[in-house]
Amino acid sequence: MDELVDLGDCGVWHQKWRIKLSTLFHQVWSNFLTTFSPEYRRTTYMMMAVWFSVLQVAYLMTMNLWMKRKMKLMMMHQRKMFPTYPGGEHPTVPTSLITQNVILPD
Repeated sequence: MDELVDLGDCGVWHQKWRIKLSTLFHQVWSNFLTTFSPEYRRTTYMMMAVWFSVLQVAYLMTMNLWMKRKMKLMMMHQRKMFPTYPGGEHPTVPTSLITQNVILPD
């Protein structure tokens, strides 16, 4: 960061760092405001929309995989709680134990 601001001999180390950090903050803030200038505004909003879409897709894919795994574990647990009859039929699960109504492919 020394190349950003030439401080010379201004005093104590904390004064130098305060000047460096305030200068850096103002540079970053001016760059941020530049992204919303009329020249870059359209591109900035388009990139924000793309970024939001990518995050939503990643979130939904993760949740979809997680929910399928969780539902399979719940179904396995319910099958252990309610064993099959000799005829091979699985008894009806009481509705009080059903927490979510999701159809999973086999």
